[in-house]
Amino acid sequence: VDDISIVDNNVIWAKAYDGASDTPTNIRQYTRSIDGGNTWNAGPINLGASPGSLNISSIHGISATTAWVSAYTDNGALVLGGIWKTIDSGVTWTKQTTALFNDTVDSFTNLVYFWDANNGVCQGDPKDGYFEIYTTTNGGTNWVRVPSASIPAPLSGDGVFAGSAYVH
Repeated sequence: VDDISIVDNNVIWAKAYDGASDTPTNIRQYTRSIDGGNTWNAGPINLGASPGSLNISSIHGISATTAWVSAYTDNGALVLGGIWKTIDSGVTWTKQTTALFNDTVDSFTNLVYFWDANNGVCQGDPKDGYFEIYTTTNGGTNWVRVPSASIPAPLSGDGVFAGSAYVH
């Protein structure tokens, strides 16, 4: 486990990570507790992509049934990363298609975070000269890219962002 999302005293979501090396094996799995961590149920994060082409960079839960994951493309893969959402406790995951992350070279999805069931943000490395940041006000149905004028320009070397290292 390398990313934990604590919803409340009872509900916790986490994602798997092999952590064995600088090039970890893709483990697209989550675990979830609805009783404060006393028991856990694990399952696959089925993104519908070819095996080995996407890595999960973060997970964020908002309830016992609803969570989002951010996924990034392995170098050279033609599968696009992005944001996926579950509303059935992880049984199915649906891509949020308006958080584009539509460049297999420059788009690298780092994280997804929600303040409540509607308002969220996802962030990626610089693309087209500025960070790929999207916000939503309707649970991810529609994501809108933050204009470059609204965020600082990337510095030289920016883009190696710690994928799920954020604190709220």
